[in-house]
Amino acid sequence: MFVLVALPTGSVAEAASRQKTDGTIVNPIVARSGTAHYYNGPNVELDADLADANLNFANLSGATFSIGTILSNGQTVLQHGFDADGLQTYLKASPVSASNASNLNIVPEPANVFLLLTGLLMLARVRF
Repeated sequence: MFVLVALPTGSVAEAASRQKTDGTIVNPIVARSGTAHYYNGPNVELDADLADANLNFANLSGATFSIGTILSNGQTVLQHGFDADGLQTYLKASPVSASNASNLNIVPEPANVFLLLTGLLMLARVRF
């Protein structure tokens, strides 16, 4: 005689987080209703790839983005030329349709040449 035992199985989905302008992490991202948002893709953080992110009705108030963050149409914040107000308008419109996107912070990234020069200066300083 065989006895089959069904064990309850389920998946535990980890919700995505976002970084606020003051540096605190909001985990999970909250929906307009005040409950955890169903989005569980990449975190909304500096240089995030949000091309396939479904952030409909997400509360992104106070979120921090970098100019390298990839948005839903595959272009970066820099490629769009967005300032904080332009990014807010983009995030609240379709196809993103975030419920709130106020008080955004866009962090500029240092240029590669600047980083290279800084590294060379540090090497020169160590040698002498």
